[in-house]
Amino acid sequence: MQSLPVISCLLLMNLSRIQSLKTDCPVPCQCQTESTVWCSGKQLQKFPSLLPDGILELYFQNNNITMLHREDFKAKSLSKDSSVLEHLQVIDLSNNMLDTVPSAALQGASSLLELNLRGNKIHHIQENQFRNLENMRALDLSANSISTISPGAFLGLTKLTSLLLNANHIHVLLLGAMDGLEQVHTLYLNSNELSQIAPGVFSNLKDLKKMYLQHNHLSVLPNNSFSGTSQLSLLDLSYNHFTLFPANALAKLPLLKHLILHTNKMTFLPDDAFSRLSSLQILDISHNLISVVSKDALRDLANLEQLDLSFNLLTTLPNEVFVSLIRLTRLGLSYNNLQELTEQILHNLVNLQEIELNHNNLTYLHNDFGDTQMAVKELHMNNSAGCRLLAGPFRNLGRIRVLRLNNNHLVTLQTASFCFVEKLRILHLEENRINNMSEGAFHQLKELRVLWLNHNQIKTLSSSVFRNLQNLVELYLHANRIVYLPQGIFRNLKNLKVLYISNNKLSSLEDNTFTFLHGLRYLDLGFNQVSFLPSTLFAGLLNISKLLLQHNALTNLPANVFLSQKSLRELYLDSNQLATLSSNVFQRLDQLKTLSISFNKLHCLPKDILEPMINLRSANLSGNPWDCTCRDISYLLTWVSKNPKHITANMSCHSEDIAQQALMSGGTHGNTVIQIILGIALFVVGF
Repeated sequence: MQSLPVISCLLLMNLSRIQSLKTDCPVPCQCQTESTVWCSGKQLQKFPSLLPDGILELYFQNNNITMLHREDFKAKSLSKDSSVLEHLQVIDLSNNMLDTVPSAALQGASSLLELNLRGNKIHHIQENQFRNLENMRALDLSANSISTISPGAFLGLTKLTSLLLNANHIHVLLLGAMDGLEQVHTLYLNSNELSQIAPGVFSNLKDLKKMYLQHNHLSVLPNNSFSGTSQLSLLDLSYNHFTLFPANALAKLPLLKHLILHTNKMTFLPDDAFSRLSSLQILDISHNLISVVSKDALRDLANLEQLDLSFNLLTTLPNEVFVSLIRLTRLGLSYNNLQELTEQILHNLVNLQEIELNHNNLTYLHNDFGDTQMAVKELHMNNSAGCRLLAGPFRNLGRIRVLRLNNNHLVTLQTASFCFVEKLRILHLEENRINNMSEGAFHQLKELRVLWLNHNQIKTLSSSVFRNLQNLVELYLHANRIVYLPQGIFRNLKNLKVLYISNNKLSSLEDNTFTFLHGLRYLDLGFNQVSFLPSTLFAGLLNISKLLLQHNALTNLPANVFLSQKSLRELYLDSNQLATLSSNVFQRLDQLKTLSISFNKLHCLPKDILEPMINLRSANLSGNPWDCTCRDISYLLTWVSKNPKHITANMSCHSEDIAQQALMSGGTHGNTVIQIILGIALFVVGF
């Protein structure tokens, strides 16, 4: 253990070091460490004089510096010619007012690794401007006004790995403009005005892995435009003006894995379009104008894993167009005009896991659609005009887990509709026109977890329609026309956690409707026409947390209707016809945090009705015609007055003259002044 004198000595040394940092740090900068000067956003027009010795990183971004001189890097040292340049590793001058690269000022920065000149006003990169920065790894020239790059501009940057030239005004890349960048791995030229690239301009980029050319004006590329970039694995040419697939320009890219060509104007994919791109794994040609794909256009893409042809003008596809794509896992065909997919269209795609067919004009799927060996887990086919399910349309998709058929024109669900997708976990059928479901429509879906049937035209339900859905966790039946829930309809849904039945036409409920839903957490019965609740209706809901009964026609609540809801946290009874409440209706709700009984016909509350809810945090009682002549109204006023720090109480009496009398008698509640105005909303933060 160190002695007290030693500890004191160390403390003094640290204090001395901190004081030294403060003393040497140039005003108005900050020096948190001996190696860093931070001077961001100080409205500086030039460097502060005399930088501290030993600094490695300079951060002068977001200022108004217009020019740099070699003298700006002079060190605070006894030596007359001492400079910090020799040891600097990072210089950040982004978002200043420089109009040229400060080449002369940076002479001698032989240790510099990163130079950030983003967001200045540089308009031209001249030859040899970085010749003496041979150790630099990252150079950011983005978001300037650069329009031209002279041949040989980057000579000397032999160790540079990342070059950012995006968001400038470059319109032509001249031969030699990229010379000297032999070790660059990532090149950003996106968001410029490029319309022309000289043949061979990238020929020296032998280590280039990723090139970004999106958001330019390119419409054609010369043959072998990317020759020399044999290590290129990602090329982004999206948001340009290509009308034809640039097959010849993309020759000699044997390791290209990711090609992005979305948002162009291509209309046609010819035979052998990708014949020299056999390593391709991801191909995105979405958001074009493609109406025709030749039968052999994709035949050389045996390694392709993801193909996106969505947002085009396809009306049909050749039978064998995908037959070579044996490693394909995801196929995107959404937002086209496809009217039919043949039985053979997906044959041989044994690794396919996700198919997207949304927003097409498909009217049905063939019985033998797909391949029995396919590993498809998800099929998305929503918003297909006129889609209907024939018997057994998913015969070859037995491994599917997620099926989206929402927003179609489905009317009937037959017994055989889903008989071949026994592994299904999530089924979307919302936003259709379903008005008829056979008793056995879901009997094969024993693994189903989530079922969406909301926003249809369902009026009646068979008592056994959900019989085999023992693993169902969420069921959505809201926004239909259901008038009655048959006895035992939810009997086997022992794992159900969420149940929506709101916005239907229910007027009554059987007393054992929810008896077996012991695990239910959320129940929404709002916006129906229910006028009466059986006293044992919720007896089985032992774990319910949120119960919504708003916008019904309830006139009273049985005294013990919530007797089993010890876990209830939120209860919504607003916009009913409740005129009275039993004094013990909330007696078991000691965990309740939110209560809403607003917009009913309550005149007063029975004494002690709110006392059991010891965890109440928000109570909304607004919109009731409170009667201040009622004998029991004093309980509510007293309850409010006991919690003046946590309650905002705005209460209205049904009669204004009575309200004034109540105000005048407010002294009976101690020093608390209870303001009686139109509307009541109690927000209890804790008491």
